[in-house]
Amino acid sequence: MFGSATNKSQALELREEVVTPALLSEDPHSDREETSTGEKIHHRKVERAAVFSGSESRLDTHVSEGLARLRNYPEQELPRLLVDGTLLCREQGVDAYEQREPGCLKTLINGWQFIIQKLKELKPGAVPEVDLQFLLDLHRIVAGHTSNCFKGELYCPMPAANFFIPLTHYDHPDFWYCDKEGILEADELHQKHCDLAGIAKDDMASRVPFYLYIRARSLSFPACLPLEADRVLKLLECHSEPEAFYTTLHEQLSLKNDLKPLVQLFYNCMFKAYKAGNKKVFEGITDKKGQLIVFFKMFYEEARKSFSRVIHRYTVPTTVSEKLVKHTLESLNNSLSKCIDKEELFSIITSHVAELEQLHSFKSVNGRTYTLLMQYLLMAYGFPPATLEMPEMFSMFGKARMIEALKEGLRDSQLLEANAESGLKVQLHGYLYDRNDSNYGGVCREMKNMIDTETAEPKQREQ
Repeated sequence: MFGSATNKSQALELREEVVTPALLSEDPHSDREETSTGEKIHHRKVERAAVFSGSESRLDTHVSEGLARLRNYPEQELPRLLVDGTLLCREQGVDAYEQREPGCLKTLINGWQFIIQKLKELKPGAVPEVDLQFLLDLHRIVAGHTSNCFKGELYCPMPAANFFIPLTHYDHPDFWYCDKEGILEADELHQKHCDLAGIAKDDMASRVPFYLYIRARSLSFPACLPLEADRVLKLLECHSEPEAFYTTLHEQLSLKNDLKPLVQLFYNCMFKAYKAGNKKVFEGITDKKGQLIVFFKMFYEEARKSFSRVIHRYTVPTTVSEKLVKHTLESLNNSLSKCIDKEELFSIITSHVAELEQLHSFKSVNGRTYTLLMQYLLMAYGFPPATLEMPEMFSMFGKARMIEALKEGLRDSQLLEANAESGLKVQLHGYLYDRNDSNYGGVCREMKNMIDTETAEPKQREQ
């Protein structure tokens, strides 16, 4: 679900015109005074939120309020809970999304139905507990339209790559779906997973989370160069400067640290491939040094002309996938049971969703599964579902930025609700729905009917 960044100026302007609920504010009460210049200054009164009864009180859940917020989500905007803002903007509707994966919108609506039913099963005030079966059932539903996805089963190819960073000498839209903090935190997370999986410290092939995949004319197969996190950052920083990029790449080939054996293997494979694919060029050159000079000259010349490269983020071997998923869910449940405020809640939700996303334990439909898990947890605590512009934020970005992205998604939901009540239309994330789009309208009605049916009181259902 990749897409280019969008201009939010219109949406931001509209935000200033409406009064949105104070759901995310720390405290609506403040003292006000004026300076000698007439400037108004607000001093926020620090008061304990009503949901707390003591210094160690746990944050209460409010399922009924969360479901009410879902019911109040504007019907004409409901597809935003199925398709992220970047795609709605780029493709101006839901048709292209559905055409790529026929039936995917229906299974996503079914996924929402599943989490609503799970919310209704929660006892008042109970902390939501997510186990492996919950995830498997949710994935089975959301992946229902696929034919080879191993629905409801933990599975991914070996080795498992779950994130791809294209390196180009221009600004590729997918390039920006990570940041420095996210890459460093992903490296730390990978080492933790390796420790839990019992992977030896000297098993560098498994311990290295990033590999540069290289394709060139003389290569009949992609070559894989192991990268440390700091080297990934350097390659990203100089991606638009060819000379600096290839200098950095050459430095990686000359490493003399723990990665040297892997780098040497990469080098040997490349060298042999170039010799085999360019016999006439190497003909008559018998000394190794002369062959190396030719090899490097060809390699860098090709690299500048027809070089394709992508950084892969690898996970641990799939044999321990179930163990790591269960460990992550146990951590999630334990953290929720001790959570005392909404800031901590947002941190818990985003960090654990990102960890599950990076484990990438399903063959496909990982992002949609974990996004719905996030919506389930938000509504369990009385928040509205988040209107997300870019769900990929919750994977390879730093913790602080992920929390802010979640807050923005909640603010966007408030914006849509407030403007619907006042009759205003919002071009959020660069998209404004078209009333004449019959397919879009059909999705709105189907989603709305499901929500109304599932959240209706028992007497209303009987009628």
